[in-house]
Order: sequence, then C-alpha cells, then structure tokens
Amino acid sequence: MVMEKVDVNQLFNEALQNVRTSVETSNSNIVIENEVDFIYGDRVQLVQLIQNLLSNAMKFTRTDHPQNMIRCTREDGEVKFAISDNGIGIAEGDLNKVFEIFRRLSTEKVYPGTGIGLAICKKIVDRHRGKIWPESEVGKGTTFYFTINDEGERLQTA
Repeated sequence: MVMEKVDVNQLFNEALQNVRTSVETSNSNIVIENEVDFIYGDRVQLVQLIQNLLSNAMKFTRTDHPQNMIRCTREDGEVKFAISDNGIGIAEGDLNKVFEIFRRLSTEKVYPGTGIGLAICKKIVDRHRGKIWPESEVGKGTTFYFTINDEGERLQTA
C-alpha cells in the first residue's frame, strides 16, 4: 500500500471517469455530497473501492432512471462513506453473505459478474483499518457504508 494524502473530490472524479460508460448506458443520476477535503490512504485502492461499489449500484437496478448518491462525512475520528442506490435491494438474510468471494446472490443472467467485486472492497477497507457494511430493503435499494481510519491525518499534524 502506498499511503498518501488523497483529495476526496479527485477520488470521486477518477472513480466516476472509470465507470463513465456504465453511467451513460444506465442513465444513472449520481449525486455527490462531500464534507471531507482529504483522507490518508492508498489512492489506487480507494478509487477501485468506490468504482466497484458504484458499478454494483448501477448494475443491480430494475428502474429506467437509477438514482445513486455518494456521501462522505467525518465522524468519530473516521471518514465515513455511503454509496446508495434505488435498486433491487438485498434480503436481510443475505446481508452477511455479500462479501464472500465468488458468492453471487442474484443468479439472474441480467446481472452479470464474477462475485469478487465486494470481496475486493472488503479487503481494501480492511487494509485501511476501516469497516464496511450494507443496509438494504428489497425492492427499494441498498446503501453500502464504509469507514476509513483517519489516523493518518492525526499523525501528520502531531
């Protein structure tokens, strides 16, 4: 890991650029609410994390107008991110299974994938000493939350 000071707005812009084709194809409306200027972490991995979560948010929808939101706030010495969608949702009994590698909850062919994206997300968050978890309602959508330990900033300013 290459730990560095990362501009959060640039992080979002790079992730959005990487999924631009999916955004255009799906007609997704993406709203960003950001209260944090910088975080400390591995920029490449953090871009991949946001990109994977956004890709899932756009993929698992049945609406013609997917609505996605990215939020970033500072809470209790951590930076908390939330990536929300108005997609198909995840059943409560499956919420603890989503990070298992190669685990596909949706077997419908309309939702292609390998089942490794969320496992990668969990690994990236673990490396940044954070937590990741989903909250969801079937048919209404899902929000994936993750935190990044903000200790790097304290070390830099100490």
